[in-house]
Amino acid sequence: MSHIFFIFLLIGILVNLIYKMFLISIKHSAVQNAFLAKYTFEHLSNSQKNIVITQTFDIMRRSGLLEQDFEVMCSILKFSFYALAMNDLGIKPKLRNERWHYVRNPYMALHNSDRHILVIKKALFKRHNVTIDMDKFQDIHEIYIKKIKAKN
Repeated sequence: MSHIFFIFLLIGILVNLIYKMFLISIKHSAVQNAFLAKYTFEHLSNSQKNIVITQTFDIMRRSGLLEQDFEVMCSILKFSFYALAMNDLGIKPKLRNERWHYVRNPYMALHNSDRHILVIKKALFKRHNVTIDMDKFQDIHEIYIKKIKAKN
């Protein structure tokens, strides 16, 4: 009987570890996409930037977000949406040997990503000798609440 309990406990621990690794991987991918998108976007022509912005707003509308939401987004979230748009448009990251990662919902993936921001920033500097600065994630809802409180 105690062996069965121990086996179930071990299986539970393994499932929990695998789940946490999966979540960490998604956060890592979302943060890396944002950094790559920022660097890539800065190296696009103005006409390419306009195409990316148009595609970004289309993606946001399909996700239930408004263009006005984009204006209050933190930079890491904006560039995560740019990454989705650039991937849709076939624009590859401007840093060699890098690629876009599939992230279904960057908004959710970027919650609690502060540590990943530091890790990716250091890794890109080490691999490509580029410094890319990125703000920490701020939830859109919290930003709207702060705006409403500031008006009152």
